[in-house]
Amino acid sequence: MRVLIVGAGFGGLALAASLYRDGHTVTIIEKERDREQLGFVIGLWGNGIHTLEPFGVVEQIERISIPITKELIRDQSGKIIAHMNYRPLIEHWGKVFLLLHSDLQAILRELVAGVPLHFETTIRKLKQRPQAVSVTFNNETQEDFDLVVGADGIHSQLRTLLFGDTGLTPSGLRLWLTLLPAWAEAPAEPNDLFGKGEYIGIFPTKKQQIGILFLAKTQAAHPLSQEQIPYLQTRFGDFGWIVPDILQALHDPAQVFSDTIDQVSLQTWYQGRVVLLGDAAHALSPTAALGGAMALEDAHVLAEELHECDTTQVEQALANYVSRRKPRVIEVRHTADFLLWLASVEHPTLALIRNTVMHLLPSSYLLQGMIPILETQA
Repeated sequence: MRVLIVGAGFGGLALAASLYRDGHTVTIIEKERDREQLGFVIGLWGNGIHTLEPFGVVEQIERISIPITKELIRDQSGKIIAHMNYRPLIEHWGKVFLLLHSDLQAILRELVAGVPLHFETTIRKLKQRPQAVSVTFNNETQEDFDLVVGADGIHSQLRTLLFGDTGLTPSGLRLWLTLLPAWAEAPAEPNDLFGKGEYIGIFPTKKQQIGILFLAKTQAAHPLSQEQIPYLQTRFGDFGWIVPDILQALHDPAQVFSDTIDQVSLQTWYQGRVVLLGDAAHALSPTAALGGAMALEDAHVLAEELHECDTTQVEQALANYVSRRKPRVIEVRHTADFLLWLASVEHPTLALIRNTVMHLLPSSYLLQGMIPILETQA
């Protein structure tokens, strides 16, 4: 079967690896140019690791990752209000890893070394026919495929071609991501600081880099690139602990990625022989750290449905994939939405209540939302 995958992120590469292993003819296109991935930090729970076991790369991932056994929750001043103990979850469902986005990307790229990967390439036009999809690329070349898969992220061009502007819902929140060199007394575990309508996540890595995530409610226009750092230094200047040092260490606006936090919810993820996966189909808020794993799950399930599929059965395979994945996504979205709400509580009284409740509740209760996610894997 001839398959075109749009997007060279985690989901697209994992799907390409599975389909290529099964003997399909796979092509990947990516709108960005081929360059060293800047990326961020990804957290991989057992549900994401499970999907990569068939490729024999789990030990490789473990070598380049930090295993996480706890997470510290702090208030805006930096005072610890809760210890999240992951050990009971780890005993049942395996280790939790933190690693650089670029490192996982490199591992997945190795798995598709035999697959054509065309950068700075996009789709200009799609035409569906009974047994194929005719694709016109931005260089005006045209090619037919039995299946086209959109794994091109939250701002998916393929989703727009299929469904227009439907499905994308803004949250009123914006995030900023950056990587900083680790310093002598940098934290060895993830830390979350909750303010009033503001949140900061601090994530260590094995490569002596610290991932910093800023999140804030904002209705204002996005500041220009050269104004981002002064904006962050002002907006988060009343946070305590090590945050002033972090803000002071920000120098290069080009090293700060920013985007609105939007969510994607569609009635269906496919049309004819064109299908979406990952953030293109069902983007979740980043606070749950599950977006990458959900894309890997999608790729795993879609590959299963296509495993013994011939060209006449493509649409049935896509219907099966969507019916298997949608309930799972709805379940995970509940957890992601709740965590996003926790991070964006703005009213001072509600923020105080939130912090007090997190301080009083045991870690096992705070982590209950992860149990159904880990129990029911791809």
